[in-house]
Amino acid sequence: MIEIIKLESKGHDADKNVRAFVDRALGDGYFDSMRANKKHLLEWIAFQDKYPVGWAAISLDEDVPVLQSIAVHEDYRGLGIGDGLVKVRVDFLTEQGYRFVRAHAWTTPSGACNSCRLLERNKFYCTDTWSDYYSGVRNCPHCGAGNQCKCLAQVYCRSL
Repeated sequence: MIEIIKLESKGHDADKNVRAFVDRALGDGYFDSMRANKKHLLEWIAFQDKYPVGWAAISLDEDVPVLQSIAVHEDYRGLGIGDGLVKVRVDFLTEQGYRFVRAHAWTTPSGACNSCRLLERNKFYCTDTWSDYYSGVRNCPHCGAGNQCKCLAQVYCRSL
């Protein structure tokens, strides 16, 4: 059974496994970089038994909260984990009284976007495209760039 939990502290026992999972999915160093660069970062983890199979976060560093990257283990895709991770974050923001939320969907130079359909299924709409948004990502798992990711960010928004 898949369980989605909100990570309540940065010293959680699962950090080592979660870090390895997120870095494998989103690029070397992504997990630590996200934690270092976001002052108000809230995280959710989907577990199968004790193993992380999904991760997602919210940044509250701006006026409008941002759904940060989402990662679902390739063997667990299509099981609703991504939708579950979007739902728990949207529900949390709604309960906290936020009225809008933004998300950035990682889009490869060839136009592939794993998150776009997920966001659209969950009532988000695309409002813009940003280049160089991910330029600081090392060893991008999507475009293969070693030092400077060439992927685009599709900007999505939703009312709560």
